[in-house]
Amino acid sequence: MQILARYAKLGDVSQLLEIEKDGFPTNNYVTSFKRDITNNHISIIVAADEVSQDRDIIHTSASKLQLDEASDPRIFNQIYRFFLRTVFGENYNESYEPLSAYVATWFMADQAHITGIAVRGTHRGHGIGELMLISSIKEAIRRCSSVVTLEVRVSNNVAQSLYSKYGFKEMGLRKRYYVDNHEDAYIMTTDSITSAEYISMMDSLVDQYISRYPEVRLIGG
Repeated sequence: MQILARYAKLGDVSQLLEIEKDGFPTNNYVTSFKRDITNNHISIIVAADEVSQDRDIIHTSASKLQLDEASDPRIFNQIYRFFLRTVFGENYNESYEPLSAYVATWFMADQAHITGIAVRGTHRGHGIGELMLISSIKEAIRRCSSVVTLEVRVSNNVAQSLYSKYGFKEMGLRKRYYVDNHEDAYIMTTDSITSAEYISMMDSLVDQYISRYPEVRLIGG
């Protein structure tokens, strides 16, 4: 499975909503991904299964179906729309490569705040959550943020271990932070991500990650 980290686009919204529901099944709210994708202060990065060559050929063929001005436009329009609906579903403006995860990051002043990392249940355990964390941190570095912060459930030891690996430290506690069960959240924050020490650590961790998952491509990679 070839995985590409890329910026989200409007055609991803329906899949983002599916992933959010899968990743946060007890949440009562629904994120306005359409709004967030177009907000310059928010970054949404997704993990996309790279599209096979055959699927690309089908999409290219569909795009090349043009109406002949000398033909009956009503009949050709029906054929064209039927073909697109059959291959790509009702809304053929949507992206058609499967998405397995996303990370949302808000940028405020010189701070980056990770508001959510979600991975489809069928894709967990393959390093995709770590890919999303790496992508968010690298985006924060690119945007010249000084630190990255997030909240994590006090019971989520697996996530806490991953965040600690990338330099996040417990800096406080938000009491009854999660609305579903009123569980507390740890506030975790990095040291300066612009320091030489952090950049060196990050480069080493990314190299190790790519060695473990050579099928993954980072943004810009």
